[in-house]
Amino acid sequence: MASESSKFAGSAAVMAAVKHAAKTEGSGQLRDADLQLSSVVVTPEAAVRDHWMSLILLAGGGIRMTLKAFYNTNLCRRVLADITGQKPEEIADHFVSDLMRELLNRVGGSAKRMLGDAGLTVGLSLPLVTRGFDQIFSNSTNQRDTDFEHWVLKTKYGAVAMSAELTRAPADCLNKFEWIVPAPKTDADDGELDFL
Repeated sequence: MASESSKFAGSAAVMAAVKHAAKTEGSGQLRDADLQLSSVVVTPEAAVRDHWMSLILLAGGGIRMTLKAFYNTNLCRRVLADITGQKPEEIADHFVSDLMRELLNRVGGSAKRMLGDAGLTVGLSLPLVTRGFDQIFSNSTNQRDTDFEHWVLKTKYGAVAMSAELTRAPADCLNKFEWIVPAPKTDADDGELDFL
């Protein structure tokens, strides 16, 4: 689904590709084959109430993108408990952080690959985890070359709110970007959980 609020050529395609990557990678990382992606109606009062945030940055080829995931540690502990067979309260905090860093690393890596396929060379930062309580989503910006997209990954364990901010320069750097939904993966290792 392309953003109806896209401010510049190519941003809707990039955002659609990133959301597809978030759903595809999130489905494996969060162990939910029925993971649902839904858009967030953005109002100045809308806020994320989860207390942690993981983020990753992409930059180069005239663009800069910040991807964020807002999550609750209890959701992650339930995912990891299903994977390890442990009780959620037995899961150490660093495993929770690793799970969400790896989710953003996979989504960012997919975005980097798709942008590279379109001829844009971008670098990818290491994923970070920090406090992210009550971040307010807002579409109000004075930057005409910045676009925002917000969505929620709904899992059987709960929801992870995500956002992307895309800034570009020069004006025509994304005009060549085109994205088509890829065929599903059939690799034997799909669904494996890799930690950083």
